[in-house]
Amino acid sequence: VNSQQKSVNYFCSYRGDCDGKLGNWRLAGRGIQVSIQSVIMSQGTPFQSTLMSLLDISAPIISAPMAFVAGGALAAAVSEAGGLGLLGGGYGDRAWLDREWNITDGARIGVGFITWMLEKQPDLLSYALERNPAAIFLSFGSVRGFADEIVRSGIPLIAQVQSVTDARIAVSEGASVIVAQGTEAGGHCGSQSTIT
Repeated sequence: VNSQQKSVNYFCSYRGDCDGKLGNWRLAGRGIQVSIQSVIMSQGTPFQSTLMSLLDISAPIISAPMAFVAGGALAAAVSEAGGLGLLGGGYGDRAWLDREWNITDGARIGVGFITWMLEKQPDLLSYALERNPAAIFLSFGSVRGFADEIVRSGIPLIAQVQSVTDARIAVSEGASVIVAQGTEAGGHCGSQSTIT
């Protein structure tokens, strides 16, 4: 941190109230803790990026939509802390999605799907879009077949890709955000690393 910047640390417990420069969060009883640390301020102005503007978030944090792990309480806590919380709709369990979406209490969240599972239940995409999510995150397969409906809805498409070729396809299909996934992400994509 140089003299032009200062680091501001925040810690908010969702067992109580928290007042901070990134928002006032009151989610007592959820038992979720969100820590936003080292948000860089430049000359007293909050850090802003193209990604943050696109997703309309005040903190550069997007939670991973891990299937059955990224539930409604976590997604809501991340979003209400200024980031973008994502539900992990991965395997397409509609009952789980209903329950977890209702837990968010109307927080502005997104949802993620594993594309090869979404192919088995394509109606889940329409179901998610009807809830007007902040973004749709697609992973582990091609966005083709889903991207057009998402793009037409005006909701940002976040595409997780495992190769440059996949990234080019996702961009050509209308993805707003590309997440490059390497083997260090749990070995899910073979031997391609994003770390050089």
